Amino acid sequence: MNLRLDTERVPSHFTPSFDLEFNTKAMLKACLLTEGIRLHASCVDLLPRKPFYSIVTEGIELEVNGDFFVNAPIQIHSPRELIVNNGHVLIRTEKKEYPVRCLPASSVLLETNVPANRPVSDYCSISTDRANIWPVDGCHFAACKKPCRFCDVGFGPDSYQSMDQSLTINALKAVIQDTSLPVRHIQVTGGTPASHHWDHFVEVTRQALKTELPVSVMTSPTTPLSILDELYEAGVDELCVNIEFVSEDLRSKLCPGKASVTWELLEKIASKWPRGKVRSAIIIGPEKKSTVLKGIRRMAEIGILPVLSPFRPVKGTPMSSFPGPKSEDLYSIYIEACNISEKYGVMVGPLCNMCKHNVMAI
Repeated sequence: MNLRLDTERVPSHFTPSFDLEFNTKAMLKACLLTEGIRLHASCVDLLPRKPFYSIVTEGIELEVNGDFFVNAPIQIHSPRELIVNNGHVLIRTEKKEYPVRCLPASSVLLETNVPANRPVSDYCSISTDRANIWPVDGCHFAACKKPCRFCDVGFGPDSYQSMDQSLTINALKAVIQDTSLPVRHIQVTGGTPASHHWDHFVEVTRQALKTELPVSVMTSPTTPLSILDELYEAGVDELCVNIEFVSEDLRSKLCPGKASVTWELLEKIASKWPRGKVRSAIIIGPEKKSTVLKGIRRMAEIGILPVLSPFRPVKGTPMSSFPGPKSEDLYSIYIEACNISEKYGVMVGPLCNMCKHNVMAI
């Protein structure tokens, strides 16, 4: 199995100006995730040219004060401003300035994936230091008229197809060879495959493992247990099975394809993997805080890392007008989640520091 020290810090390109207390860092990140950042005219040239991948990664990637990473959505009315001052990139608030590093985007994503004559980004994307590939394009849940009501995949182009394995791996290798922001690990992800494409999903994962980089898999909790066993035995390092919502009633309404998911199933999935190597996202916003905390506690009890994913509305979906969480609510849930997780010997996920860029974790 390809292992790495998941909690190691990624070397920073600048020295922090000052030490920030944990609560200050957490509150700042909660604000950046929920209220975004506005751009000063001096920052126009800083924006990397990158293709759209997902609503949760369409913002600007920042390392803040050498303390944490965040994908901050660009919002013209945000009280926080990104500015260049005397050659230094800063987040400016009413009371303070924080030095930041803007993470570069790989230009390889915009190149043509030969011989497909399609851009590399049709097969692979980059999230901070992680390359993402998807064995299928689209989602079987959407094809079966059971899309998640908030998802840009489920309500995107009406198509579903398997991706050519050789072209996918070719794109992955091209991204790995780029040194502008070195890829440290790979995630096999995408929409949920149809039953006849699970073997293809496993084979693409096996090919990714041949790169000798750590590989994680993000898939639905409805994935056949036999497939999850194959992935584990093949050497997959981490597993992400997103439950999305704690309430079974809300999950059945907003994620009808995952209506059959139970806590007993999650516990069975987690029992196969080393404790802390399975994580699951809870979307923060639509559910009551008390319900969310119950779910976090249940996950921690069975050794699953809870991941706090703030809701971001997507145009064209039934939940496009639903508001995201308030910064103080996201912060409060995170602080309590840290206390709960510590009690059960786990942590708020994910393990990788840079992969925390679009979720509430420091």
